[in-house]
Amino acid sequence: MENAYSCSAGGASTSLEGGKETPIHLKLSRQLWEHLGEQKSDVDSDDLRHVSQVVYDKSGSLTELQMQVAEFYERFSGSTTEFHRNIAALPFQVCITTGPDDFLFKAFEEAGKKPVREYYDFRATRDVTIAEPSVQCPLIYHFYGHTESSQSLVITENDLIDFLTKIVKNDPPVPSFIRLSAGIRGDQQKH
Repeated sequence: MENAYSCSAGGASTSLEGGKETPIHLKLSRQLWEHLGEQKSDVDSDDLRHVSQVVYDKSGSLTELQMQVAEFYERFSGSTTEFHRNIAALPFQVCITTGPDDFLFKAFEEAGKKPVREYYDFRATRDVTIAEPSVQCPLIYHFYGHTESSQSLVITENDLIDFLTKIVKNDPPVPSFIRLSAGIRGDQQKH
């Protein structure tokens, strides 16, 4: 993409809690942590990947965990923050986020733009055609998956390792211009 402007906005989604902004991934981590019972003392309540791994190991159901996480983020549907509004005011064509929320999407809509949402699914190959993004129709790319498909979410420590392995192998493939925007070197072909 010639003259493309891109941004990366991970972990910046917040919500008000007790008069102060709290990253929503911490709220999720703490909510899941509350269900650990006796194991709580051995787990850092703010370490989402580890808390999620312990929850998964305890329940044995990744699908149940994926649904809980998707439902948590759905509560914030239609929300955004000042941070995201500030990003939306800039001339970005591509925004790559590691959050599964729609804070950026909503902020671009509020700015009078027509954002397009796409996501990477490290568990399945998706046949996706992405139109050329523009300042008026920016692409919001969810690198760690999106709640639209809870199976695509990178939640646990094991998920993160699997995700990184898939990214390095480019299997399933990441769109070329996303690889370039994210600074992933070598556009390897799937073997």
